[in-house]
Formats: sequence, C-alpha cells, structure tokens
Amino acid sequence: MGKTIQLLIGIVLLSSCSHFSKMAVYNKVENIDGETRIYNEKLNLSNLNYGDVKFAFSKKEFKKLTSNKKPAFKNVILYGQTYIEPFYNYYLLQGEDCISNADYTIFEYNFQESKFNLAISKGAPEPDVEFIKSHISAYLK
Repeated sequence: MGKTIQLLIGIVLLSSCSHFSKMAVYNKVENIDGETRIYNEKLNLSNLNYGDVKFAFSKKEFKKLTSNKKPAFKNVILYGQTYIEPFYNYYLLQGEDCISNADYTIFEYNFQESKFNLAISKGAPEPDVEFIKSHISAYLK
C-alpha cells in the first residue's frame, strides 16, 4: 500500500512540473505599430516581435500552438511561433547555462544580474533572427 501511494505521488509531481518559468505569468503583451512587445517588469525584460508571431506563456498555451508534447527547453519565459511564412519558432529562457539543441541557435543575454537565452530554430531567416536578437533588452517603462 505504501509503495502505491509513493508511486502516485511521484506521478503527480512529475506531471505537474512545467517547462515554463513561474515568472512567465508576469508577461504582458502590447501592440506597437503592428509589432508585438512582450515585457516582464519582474524580470526586467522586454522583447519586440513581428506581428506574425503567436505566443505561449504556459504549457497549456504551448499545446494549442504546436503538436509537440512539451517544450524543447526548461525555464521558458515565452515561446513564439510564426503563423505566416517563413515558419519558425523561438524560446526566451530564464537563467539557463550551457544549453544546446541541434535544432536551435542559442544567444546569451545578461541584464544587470539576470541571465537569459534566446533559442531560435535553425530555419529562421537571418533578417528575422537579427530583428529578434536586437530587440531583446532590459525593460524600460
């Protein structure tokens, strides 16, 4: 009986774990001249995106956007996926060290004492990659 309860508790704990950071709930979205800005005051982070990107800030939202069962990374602050060609996706991650994934190019950012990583799928066009990379910054009100 005791082993069954331990097994059930273990399954519940594992299934309740999310790949999304607890800080993702503080993300805010605003539209600026056809582009979408995601910002998180608690993380001191801002990200400007093209208007053809749909976002997920939780595993539930992630499942609505993609057929993947789970995100490719942990500590996800946001997941973005284009819905108009060219198709690609990316993750903004909180505090991950030495991450790698053959399907993504990784860029590191440090703002004050916080570390973030941007992981963009390798099929993304270079102008889009440059736009996304250059529009991640510390949050300014």
